[in-house]
Amino acid sequence: MSARTFKDGMTPSPVVRALYSIDAPKARAEISIEAGNLYGTQQLTMSSPDNAEIRYESAEGTAADGTPNSPPREPVQGDAAEGTGSPIYDTSAAPPATITLTQGSVETPKIYTYWIRAFKEGFNPGDIIKLTFRVYPPKAAPVVIAQEPGEAFGRTILKLSSPTPGAEIRYLLTDDGTEPGEPVQGDPSAGGSPIYDPVTRPLSIKPERLNQTKTFKIKARAFKTGLSPSDVSPVETFPLK
Repeated sequence: MSARTFKDGMTPSPVVRALYSIDAPKARAEISIEAGNLYGTQQLTMSSPDNAEIRYESAEGTAADGTPNSPPREPVQGDAAEGTGSPIYDTSAAPPATITLTQGSVETPKIYTYWIRAFKEGFNPGDIIKLTFRVYPPKAAPVVIAQEPGEAFGRTILKLSSPTPGAEIRYLLTDDGTEPGEPVQGDPSAGGSPIYDPVTRPLSIKPERLNQTKTFKIKARAFKTGLSPSDVSPVETFPLK
């Protein structure tokens, strides 16, 4: 493009030239699951708002140094059957095609890495979407904390429960106004959090236990073999009358 200004009685301005390049848009791909930690076997689906062809490369597990393995190459077009192109994700299937991400264990989650890219005629290839998933077992259900009605011999009685049958409940309690940390498993005498048991270890708070604050705060968490620990319950504050 060239431009110049003119006015009666004045010399025309110098010619100004500018070159503009209008590039084609990039094809887009969308993924149904955000990268990060997942709990329980998941179904991954892909789509494109541009009706583009989606290609992907994937890898499982980790390298010797513990970092997730990378796919063998960036997604490319070509004949997938002959290995000259990356696998094609079928966006036309109804219901949508799914890729199953199976769960590992609490100690050793299954790790998956995907590189995904969209291609379409008349579009530039899309940005490469790089995702890593760590798939753990499902979580135990969160602990519910409730104060029992009334008081027993000047004590405040709390009831902790989890909808997960057989779950072990651990808790942390503070009486100095600070917020408790996250409950953890282990021997309570060696740093593990106290275990709640309504029969052998009922949770009752004596007024003289408190440091003149008249309140205490508590957090709790459920644990069960074969499941991931529950989310930590929101901190609860209870007054003593």
